[in-house]
Amino acid sequence: MKPILSLFLFAVLIATLSNACSGGSGGTPTKDDLVAIKEPASLTVANLNTTSFTLKWSSVDTATKYFVDISVSQDFSTLVPAFSNKNVGDVTTLEVADVEAGVTYYCRVRAANGRVTGKNSTVVSAATLAIINSFPGRP
Repeated sequence: MKPILSLFLFAVLIATLSNACSGGSGGTPTKDDLVAIKEPASLTVANLNTTSFTLKWSSVDTATKYFVDISVSQDFSTLVPAFSNKNVGDVTTLEVADVEAGVTYYCRVRAANGRVTGKNSTVVSAATLAIINSFPGRP
């Protein structure tokens, strides 16, 4: 390999590694950026009805935002499009609306700061209430 090409490739490698280590933003990582973020604890479902429910979780000290996944499959292979890695900001309560009645949804949350995203919380299920026709034979 020619010396100039080797020097160029070395410079590209150093720049790539430097960018990866600084989180891709070019800035200097802070102590909080380099510490693993814990997963949100105590994920619960409240206010369950036919077309909505509320998710609540505990705050994570170094988090500046949270991401939510909601799926109709336990393995999260079928995510609800509006809730696929949804950035909900720096909140610990989320009203999930306009979902279908009589469906079981599986939910998880991840905490993040500027450069690090934590692991998924434990998964909770929310089974929306089914609409029952209380007068058989009548629409």
